[in-house]
Amino acid sequence: NVSTTLFIPANTDIQLVGDGYGNQHASMLTWNGATLGPIISIAGPGKATLRDITLKGNFTTTNILITNADQRGSRVFLQEFNQSGGQVGMIANQLDHTVVLGYDIQFSGMKKAVRVVGGPLAAGGTPAEGRTIIYSGAESNNDLSHEVSNGGNLMVQDSWYEGGIKSTYVKLSGKGIFTADGDHISTPQHTDVPSVIVNYFSGKATFTADDFTDRFAIGGDGSRAKILALGIMAENNPIVADTSSPKADIRVLL
Repeated sequence: NVSTTLFIPANTDIQLVGDGYGNQHASMLTWNGATLGPIISIAGPGKATLRDITLKGNFTTTNILITNADQRGSRVFLQEFNQSGGQVGMIANQLDHTVVLGYDIQFSGMKKAVRVVGGPLAAGGTPAEGRTIIYSGAESNNDLSHEVSNGGNLMVQDSWYEGGIKSTYVKLSGKGIFTADGDHISTPQHTDVPSVIVNYFSGKATFTADDFTDRFAIGGDGSRAKILALGIMAENNPIVADTSSPKADIRVLL
């Protein structure tokens, strides 16, 4: 049990290594503090490593917080990272230079699974190298799986998603860049919640070789939105429900 935050200071290469993850013999840090955490706070710049360990908070706590991490060349690397239950799974918050790279990761039962908010440069129209990339994984039963705003940049490749009746795969608003490549997106058809929500979006979204069971819903001012859906398996008719005005530039090749 952990009741006060564990701090990993800046300019160190501290490794916090457990004996295993996710079973009865796992190393687990369980938060029982009077605040919302975080359980572990990592100060940048640094080269900290967390491995083979479970952090168990509650629905409102923060498990891991990384601060001062937007130096040029910064990277946050996630491998076999599993987040289950809670308000938000991962926030890449106003990072202009940091690359967040995830391999084989999973988010399930979240209010929002992945939220990417662009930094000051991206919001101002001159984005730097910062972006969030997810290669391979699975997600399920999130109210909203991906959200991009304020110039954020997110790519999700080779992932499986399935969700319940109130489940949206991605929501795009304001400035931003989003790419979904080789993903299977299974959400219920003919509900009031579409798979993709594009609302007052000013940016570029690309969907390539994806399988969608439901529709794209596009609304608000679409005059600065460019959306390409290429090589799509569409299981809903229509695949696009466009109420934007002025109209968005959306091109679909099934």
